[in-house]
Amino acid sequence: MFTSCIPCCSSLYRGSFFCASEPKETALGSATQISKHLLRSIRFIFNFLAKLGKNMMQFFIFCFAVIGKPVNAACLLELSPPRVVVRFGDSFSANCTSSSDQIEGMGWESPYGGVDLTQGVTSLPFKIDSVPEWEIGPICYTNSRDGDQCTKLLPVTVYKMPDSVSLKNLRTVKEGQQFAIQCDVVNVAPARNLSIVWHKGNKNLSSQTFDESSPSPVSKSSDLTLTAHRDDDGAEIWCEAKLNLWPQEQGPPPVRSEAHTLTVLYPPTFISASDETLDFPAGKSMTLNCNATGNPVPSYIWQFLQAAQETYKNQNENYPVLTRPFEIPGIYTCTASNTQGTVTKSFTVSESPYPPAFIDPLNETLELSAGEKMTLNCNATGNPVPSYHWRFLQAAQETYKNQNENYPVLTRPFKFPGVYTCTASNTQGTVTKYFTVSESPYPPAFIDPLNETLELSAGEKMTLNCNATGNPVPSYHWQFPQAAQEMYKNQNENYPVLTRPFKFPGVYTCTASNTQGTVTKYFTVSESPYPPAFIDPLNETLELSAGEKMTLNCNATGNPVPSYHWRFLQAAQEMYKNQNENYPVLTRPFKFPGIYTCTASNTQGTVTKYFTVSESPYPPAFIDPLNETLELSAGEKMTLNCNATGNPVPSYHWQFPQAAQETRKNQDVNHPIVTRPFEFPGVYTCTASNTQGTVTKYFTVNKPPGIGSGVIAGIAVFAVLVVLFFGALIYYKYALRKR
Repeated sequence: MFTSCIPCCSSLYRGSFFCASEPKETALGSATQISKHLLRSIRFIFNFLAKLGKNMMQFFIFCFAVIGKPVNAACLLELSPPRVVVRFGDSFSANCTSSSDQIEGMGWESPYGGVDLTQGVTSLPFKIDSVPEWEIGPICYTNSRDGDQCTKLLPVTVYKMPDSVSLKNLRTVKEGQQFAIQCDVVNVAPARNLSIVWHKGNKNLSSQTFDESSPSPVSKSSDLTLTAHRDDDGAEIWCEAKLNLWPQEQGPPPVRSEAHTLTVLYPPTFISASDETLDFPAGKSMTLNCNATGNPVPSYIWQFLQAAQETYKNQNENYPVLTRPFEIPGIYTCTASNTQGTVTKSFTVSESPYPPAFIDPLNETLELSAGEKMTLNCNATGNPVPSYHWRFLQAAQETYKNQNENYPVLTRPFKFPGVYTCTASNTQGTVTKYFTVSESPYPPAFIDPLNETLELSAGEKMTLNCNATGNPVPSYHWQFPQAAQEMYKNQNENYPVLTRPFKFPGVYTCTASNTQGTVTKYFTVSESPYPPAFIDPLNETLELSAGEKMTLNCNATGNPVPSYHWRFLQAAQEMYKNQNENYPVLTRPFKFPGIYTCTASNTQGTVTKYFTVSESPYPPAFIDPLNETLELSAGEKMTLNCNATGNPVPSYHWQFPQAAQETRKNQDVNHPIVTRPFEFPGVYTCTASNTQGTVTKYFTVNKPPGIGSGVIAGIAVFAVLVVLFFGALIYYKYALRKR
């Protein structure tokens, strides 16, 4: 780094000057005056040159920063930070510090945010609120006492992230085809710090940088050339634009393009490519796997040998994998095709002889149900196909007329218990299976199996018939409706037929059971219409507790279900707003005693119930419960209000002060409110009583403030003294005249 050796140089950006040393005074004038004239001249020149453009400005900055003598040991400048990376339009700040103790002052030269020479400081900040240019180079300078000047350039990188990053030339490609994709980065600066990175899946494919001198925004493109491979089908490719700025950890995050999913067309390839030779396992399923990869997804065609086509009914199976018992040996061909090609695979299926084997190899024990058909299954696999021979017990032979049946499965009504023998044979061997047929019980079955619907006529007998057959003989269990259980006292009746007067509608259930099973029959007993009847038929007398809820229960039975009509006393109608309540039960705070009427009606009749609501006794309570303090105004009437509620209606007793009793002549006033001219202060007590209790209220009557008796006595004494004084004076004057 070099400092300027020119004593006085122009600040090319601001038209101001900084000097290496102050000129000494000469005969021509002081050094300061000469310096001022010189500075004005040079400022004019450099202002003119500054208008020539940025290149000229950069040239002078370079000259100013480079041309000069080497920095001496005392010229030590440190910039913090040493370099600046800032986004266009953002603010930044830096600080210049000198470790020398020989400097007179320091300043910053910059086209924007410059700081004039500041005397007596060793540290000076620099700040730009909004960077307006793409290239800017602030210079920190110091003037030392020995006339030297030290400068240091702050490197500033102004950047702008791209407006967009996008891919071009996107298309579907075929396997082996070479193709190119273009990544466009629009308006990024500075391009010399730009790198475009290509990605495929989790891999970085390549990276491209640019030799670009312009610091202002430009647009750049990068091309990626690839050869299509089937493994790339479905892979995602994208590019990202990254500015490699200092410091790396503070650089802006890269901007990435939309990901493009590659579509690579390729012909089918079998997952298992070789032709297959398979040994036919008789009676078991065999899998022919023709699965192939390809794009588009392959379609499949199977070609079966002629004999097999009749069995499978379809020679153009379109499934890649076939699993079935292939019973006919030969060559089975599978073709997988798509728009890119066709491949074929052959499956050679061979078969060898094997002895018979029963499909269900275990001997069987069967129970004979008389009159029903029974199946004896002796089916067997084998190569060659087995032949069959049946042997029946002696009693059955006469019935079936043929003891040498050659069918693998027999279905008929077997009437005779015993052992039936089946033999399956071919050239490879013989197997035998035994069927032991025994006679077994059978589950219950109702003689009349249908559920029944009956109509209940009260007081008449009704028959519920649950009779059932079964082996062993069934036992019976009845389930009655809940209401009927109390009446019949036995919900576990064990008779098949019930005859009694059934009083309750509902579903009666009968279950017939034996060791072989259970059957159930339902008797739905419906009720014929009847007029309403209250569940609690008596009229009710209720006591009203003020403020508490009371329930009036008018619930009634009836068929059809009754409707309800309530009638309230006149005073209650305003409160409840509805005298035609249609609910069977009312629950509310009933505030009015009296008679409430409920009518239950249906098509068969009407019944009425009365609820007499009376008010329950309660002790007295003052309407205004607080004790009172009153001021006595002589000659005026005063009201003492002792009004109270209660049931029965309270009686009242007043207690006056002693002085008032003589005046009122009656200390037991029985009115709740007393209004009279009260002439005596004191405590007046009122007691309200009934059979439920007693409450007391106090009225404190005070005398109004006025002139006290002591003051009056003092005034009287003073008047007497005045009279005596004037009397003495008159007497004295009279005595003098007399002399």
